[in-house]
Amino acid sequence: MSRLAACALVLLLLAGCGDPALWARWRAERGLWRARAAADRVLVHPAGAKDRDWDVVESRFRDVTEAFPAATWASAEHRSGPGRQVALASGQAAVALGRLAALRGRDSLAVERWRAVLRDYRECPGVVLAARLDMVGALERLGRYDESLATLSEIAALDPLGDLDAGGVTPDVLAAPLRLARELRARGRDADADAALGRAEGRYAGALRAAGSRDSFAIADALSQVRAARGDAKGSLAALRAAPTWDLPGRALALAARALEAGAPESVFAYSRRAWSTSTTRRVAGQAMLVAAQAWTALDQPDSAIAAYDAVFERWVDPGTLAAPAHFERAELLERMGQWDRARGEFHTLAASYPSHPLAFLSLQRIVQHHLKAGEPELARVAGQGAIANLGHLLETDRDPQVQLRARAVRAELLLSLGMNAEAESALVDLWRRFPEDSLAEDAALRGARLAEHLPGGRERAARLYAQLSVRATSAAVRRAAGEAARQMSATGR
Repeated sequence: MSRLAACALVLLLLAGCGDPALWARWRAERGLWRARAAADRVLVHPAGAKDRDWDVVESRFRDVTEAFPAATWASAEHRSGPGRQVALASGQAAVALGRLAALRGRDSLAVERWRAVLRDYRECPGVVLAARLDMVGALERLGRYDESLATLSEIAALDPLGDLDAGGVTPDVLAAPLRLARELRARGRDADADAALGRAEGRYAGALRAAGSRDSFAIADALSQVRAARGDAKGSLAALRAAPTWDLPGRALALAARALEAGAPESVFAYSRRAWSTSTTRRVAGQAMLVAAQAWTALDQPDSAIAAYDAVFERWVDPGTLAAPAHFERAELLERMGQWDRARGEFHTLAASYPSHPLAFLSLQRIVQHHLKAGEPELARVAGQGAIANLGHLLETDRDPQVQLRARAVRAELLLSLGMNAEAESALVDLWRRFPEDSLAEDAALRGARLAEHLPGGRERAARLYAQLSVRATSAAVRRAAGEAARQMSATGR
């Protein structure tokens, strides 16, 4: 050990002797850091980890919770100072124990551990929130949908300024009502969704009055989104307009986008101009230019929209992440204008220049779809086969999991659009085999099963797939749909 390090350790020890809470904080945070480092080593390749590797990581986190128990530290006595940091470190370790159980496929144990967190760390809102957020997904995977929805409702009911440890707004709480409303609508409970959004609107209006200037825009933005979800376009825009410092570039961009969503494209230009003329970043300025182009499109002035898209490429030799959406949106507009040759050139440029971008995959589909709609099946077949070949090359050269997932999904869609149903069924099901816990892949497998029902000899394959999806799918909607399809097949004898 170096002389400097030795001196530092002595100083820490002396500090600890003078303030037990400060010394406890150092030990708790060091223990949590070491536990996380051990977890990171395992999570680099979790599939190759052995049970003893997971057990070692769990023991590291458990050491923190046992050395600094909630009963001692997560209490009203330690609402501030070093003792509070000890409580937070202990609570984060307790939440991590639940996550480790979930990663090992033990969701019931994970939920049990998180429920203990809710009880033991109730004085630490941030810790409790983390446990609740994780519980939502675990309960869904267990098929305990009502409990999952109830937990999400509890999150949506929280005060976004209620966690003093966060030192400001809590983004997960702000986002929860919208997520809850989507889940309720998916279950056909529109009245409950509207009621949840109504409560959130009142709560956010109150929080906005209590918030400081630093947090007010985030709350105003959440209030704006809630109003938009309730169909109140004017109120949505008004919430952002009333926020302080709306004229900062990023916030002006948000206002421009919300004005477009609110069906007021004529109001977009002042905000977007403020954003792109004052921003020092390509991301904000370029996005503002794209929003302006979209507003011209909404106003049915395609020539002005094309000029706005052109301006993006004129301002930057390399527009970076803006290039793909600019190419795609300009291609869509040209297609609507009847300028297919130019539109196809845009689609081809996008697919060639950014082959792994999601919009590149969509561009390949759009070319095939155009020919099919135009009654040109031979051109569609040639374009489709060329796209499938390009995707095959991409699958061989780019091993990024998301690229693999999207490329395989688009290949399946192309096979389906070309009438190659047997190959499409195989590709859709294969997607789920390769990515068993991805929502896109689960939806693909469900479509594959429905397709198999109508193919020669496909009934048994469909029945097996429905049965597997009804048990193994992580998406509650897919599990329900697969279970219902399996019951219908059984009832009709098909």
